[in-house]
Amino acid sequence: MGSTGWSGQGLEKKPQMSQIIFLHGASSSGKSTIAQALQQKMAKPCWHISIDHLHDLFRRFDVLFAAVHCPVPELNARERLRGDRPEGSAQRDQSMIHAGRVYDIEIDSMDGIEANVQTILQAWRSDLRQSEFSQSFA
Repeated sequence: MGSTGWSGQGLEKKPQMSQIIFLHGASSSGKSTIAQALQQKMAKPCWHISIDHLHDLFRRFDVLFAAVHCPVPELNARERLRGDRPEGSAQRDQSMIHAGRVYDIEIDSMDGIEANVQTILQAWRSDLRQSEFSQSFA
């Protein structure tokens, strides 16, 4: 296929532009697990980088900004299982992390990894961008 075509596997559109899927959610909401599952489904190698406030860096990229939601009781349970975070940090994150953000897509980690990966890939392939990244740099 041409430069904007799909092979049917993972991400393969717009080879002339670097591609970024930005998962944003509270601590323990499932971002890393979803990112790892996405890596397994994508035809191209990709990085999983956990970082905040990337507007300047993302200026030149096609960004899909995805909110990862998770109910507070589940966040608290995951946080306890991890044991590497101060108790209550996930709940504090959840109360602030999405405030004022404009996303391309919002998912709930309780919907399951496969469902969320498919939802993200479908949104990515749609080329529809409405997030604060596309609005700021269009």
